[in-house]
Amino acid sequence: MFKKLTIGTLICTIILFTSCNQYQKAPSGMKYKITKGKSTVKIKNGDYIKLNFKYTRKRKDSLLNSTFGKIPVYFKVDTNRIEKFTLLEIITKCGEGDKVEFILNIDTLVKMGLIRYSPVFKAKDEIIGNAEIEKIFSNEEEVTKDNVKELDKYKAKEIAEIKEYIKKKKINAIETPEGVMIQIEKLGDTTNKVISGKLVAINYEGYLLKDDSLFEKNTDQSNPNNKPLSFVVDKDPIITGWVMGLKYFGKGGKGKIFIPSLLAYGQQGSPPVIPAFSNLYFNIEVVDVTNAPPAPKQTNANQMPGGDIRDRR
Repeated sequence: MFKKLTIGTLICTIILFTSCNQYQKAPSGMKYKITKGKSTVKIKNGDYIKLNFKYTRKRKDSLLNSTFGKIPVYFKVDTNRIEKFTLLEIITKCGEGDKVEFILNIDTLVKMGLIRYSPVFKAKDEIIGNAEIEKIFSNEEEVTKDNVKELDKYKAKEIAEIKEYIKKKKINAIETPEGVMIQIEKLGDTTNKVISGKLVAINYEGYLLKDDSLFEKNTDQSNPNNKPLSFVVDKDPIITGWVMGLKYFGKGGKGKIFIPSLLAYGQQGSPPVIPAFSNLYFNIEVVDVTNAPPAPKQTNANQMPGGDIRDRR
C-alpha cells in the first residue's frame, strides 16, 4: 500500500526544498548556497582541498575565469587566515562533492580595496562564483600525486589538439618525447646545432594555435629592436617547449615549433597577448650558434635576454 500524501505533508516538502535552495549569508554578508554531495564529512582546518571554480559576470553573463575542464586548484585550509568575501569564508561548511554558488558584489569589493571600478567591474554589478569540491586530502604527498595526474591528463588533451591541428593543415611534423611538435623546413648545419650551453640567435614569429593570430615577432620593421633574440640554451629563462624544439635545428635551420600550453605560459598565460592555457606555434630561423661568452663576475639577477619569448611565469 502507498502512503497517502496529505496537503500538510506536501506543503512541508515544498518548504524544505525551497529553504535548501535559498541563499544564506556569510559573516561578511556574502550570499551563498551549498548543494550537498554524498559525503557527510566536512572540511576542517589543515585539510588539503582540490576544487574547480568559475566566475561569471552577472551583467552580461560573461565568463571571467574557470578551471572546469582544465587544471583544478589545490590549497591547504587555514582557518586562521580566512579572507572575507571569498569562498574560503565558508569552506568549512562544505564537504567532498559539494557544489557552492556565491555572489560577490562589485561595490563591496571596491570598498574593501580588493578591486577597482573598470570596464569589466562596474558599479552595482555582481560576480557569480561557482565551485565544486572535488576531493579532500590529508597530506601534501597525496596532493602532489593527484596534481601530477591532472597535469598529465590535461597535457595529453593539449597534445591531441595540436595533432588534430597538424593533421587538418596536412603538416609533416615530428614529436619530441615531451609532446612538442616540430616541422623541419631546413635542418641547418648539423655540425653546429642548438645544444645546451650554446649562445643562439633566433628570429621568430609567435601565433596562438586556436585562431592562428600573430601575438609577437622580433622581425617587425616598425620595431626599433627588430634584431634576433639571443640567449644561452638551458641557462637563460626561455620557455621550456621552445628550447626543446630548437634543439632539433642547427645554424641556418628553419621550421615551426608547436607547443602545448603547459610547456609554454600555462595557466598564467602572458596577459594581455597570450590567454591562459594557450597552445602556441612559432615560425623560427636559427640565425647563429656560437660559444657562450664567459659569465661576468657580477651579474644583475633581474636582467633578461633580448626579445620577448622568455619565460614570463
